[in-house]
Parts: sequence; structure tokens; C-alpha cells
Amino acid sequence: MVVIHKRDDADVPTFEISGELTLDCADTLRDQLMALLADNASLRLNLMDVLDFDSSALQVLLHVQREAVCKGVPLQWIGFSLAISQVLQLLNLSDELALTDVAA
Repeated sequence: MVVIHKRDDADVPTFEISGELTLDCADTLRDQLMALLADNASLRLNLMDVLDFDSSALQVLLHVQREAVCKGVPLQWIGFSLAISQVLQLLNLSDELALTDVAA
């Protein structure tokens, strides 16, 4: 199950994503992230609390990143869980979804 929570104390809309990002929730994750992309002029996504992560969720994140570039919406990844970091390293995609260093 995917849980997306908005942090109200951030200067840029920041959303914390938690739960299991797997095939079972990939469609829901895509729909929710695309809605956030449509509703915000810029986004920060924190995925530090993701418990499980697979290639279907990776495809969703890459798709959302491409859409953000096409729409001119700045998108920052500000935290990855160990599960995400391991998949990115395994597939040599750490540079594709690079973290942005921001002061918390």
C-alpha cells in the first residue's frame, strides 16, 4: 500500500511517500504522482520510508521524472530508502534518479 503525506512546513511542496512500492500498487502510485505533478509548479519527493521496491515502481518513478521534464516542473528526489538505493545500484541507475541535497 502506498501512503503519500504532504509536509506543510516546506517552502516547496514536499511529499513523503511510504509503504511498499511494488507491482501491486504501481498503477495507484503512477496515478497519484501524476496528479501531484499536474497540481504543483514544483515538487520534492521523499522516499526514505519505502519498505519494498521493485522494477515496476522504478518504471513509474522514471516515467514521472520524464513527464516532469517535459512539463517543465522541477522535481527533486530528497531521500531514498535502502530498498530503493539497492535497486538503483543493482541496475546502475543511481545517476538517473539522483538525490538533491537540500537542507531539511
